[in-house]
Amino acid sequence: MPRIFACLALSEFIVLLLTGTVGVWRLDPHADRHVLLAVLAILLSCMIQVAAFTYLTVVEKATAQAVHLGRLALDPILSLKRLKKRFTRYLGLVLAAMLLATATGASAWRGSPPDGWHFVAAMAVIALHVCAYLRQYGILRDAGRIAAGVLVRYSAARACGTRWSTPP
Repeated sequence: MPRIFACLALSEFIVLLLTGTVGVWRLDPHADRHVLLAVLAILLSCMIQVAAFTYLTVVEKATAQAVHLGRLALDPILSLKRLKKRFTRYLGLVLAAMLLATATGASAWRGSPPDGWHFVAAMAVIALHVCAYLRQYGILRDAGRIAAGVLVRYSAARACGTRWSTPP
């Protein structure tokens, strides 16, 4: 998942830059392309966050099941919960920045005189996306490593002939 996340984050960054370029240089006199690119950027950003959060949830559940069935230490579950909490903070930051840029852009699109806030919000969106995506990539990578380690220990415990019983 970290590689997929990196590819999606790069595509999001390209869409954000393209949206900004069309908006700043007014390549479209009616701003329709800028608005459509902005909608694409919002949808792509939400999709990336949802997919990565879903991945973390599934990894956490699968790891918890392996820990419980293999009667392993509970530390990996707690580590994954902390990683998921950190990821959620960045998720909120990314989506809040997109909301701010969208609100200032919608105000300008409705006919209000441009006041520069939309440009500032757009630059903040790009900067926050880069910082958050780099951190989220690290979180996804760490979660994958933790899960892989647990599954190796689970396989070793199972190979040792531990008696398996279904939980109550």
